[in-house]
Formats: sequence, C-alpha cells, structure tokens
Amino acid sequence: MFNVAKPSRRSILVMLAIGLAGCADIGVEPPKPAVEAFLIFFPFDSADIDQAAQQNISVAVAKVPSVKPTRIQVSGYADITGGTGYNRALAERRARAVAGRLIDAGVSAALINMTAVGEEAIVRDRSAERRVEILLIRD
Repeated sequence: MFNVAKPSRRSILVMLAIGLAGCADIGVEPPKPAVEAFLIFFPFDSADIDQAAQQNISVAVAKVPSVKPTRIQVSGYADITGGTGYNRALAERRARAVAGRLIDAGVSAALINMTAVGEEAIVRDRSAERRVEILLIRD
C-alpha cells in the first residue's frame, strides 16, 4: 500500500499547463475556453439599468446564439463604500437586475448562474467596481 499525498492546486495547474503545452509537440491544438465577457456599469448606490447598461446587455444577448453557451455567469460587484453586508446585497440586486433583463430578452433562465461578489474583488477605480460581469461560457 502506498501513501500518496494529495497534490496541491498549484501542482495540478502546473501539470495541466505542461500537458497542454505538450499538445503542440504532437500536432494537437490545446482546447480553447469559449468565453465571451461583458461588463455592465452602475452609478453609485444603484441597481437601476440605464440606457448604456441596456445597450451592453443587448450586445451580450445578441452573442448568445453564436457562442451557444452551456452556462451564463452573472456576477454582481460593489465598491467599498458602505458596510460589507449592504454591499453584498447591492451586488445581488445588480446581478438580479441584469439576469432579469437577460431573461426578458429571451435567454433561458436555466443557463444563468448568479453570484453576488460584493466588494471582495476591488480594483483601483471605484466606478469600475460598481458593475456586473456577464460571462457566456461554453464548456
């Protein structure tokens, strides 16, 4: 009987990278992830969909037939202004608002996974933190 240590996440990623790099050696293209990303921005302390946000949502909806996603990830974010609980709730309202518009435009609700990230993924520009990311993913 052998005692085998569970590989770390890093070692698994390194092995995967080596394996994918080796694909070129045998003339096989490594699989390319099929992801299209769209950003929807919001004003301070708001989950309202304005005209610019609706235009970006419409662009995402228009890409659905060509991407043929197996899932659509809708992730809401907030900036660090306000409490953590409030920001998570605001991020959830933003994600729900965008998901609702996707569904209203004919996207299947069964494809949509929503996440409220809140203020956990901070970037340097606060206005860029007030967003929803739509990822069209084909596994």
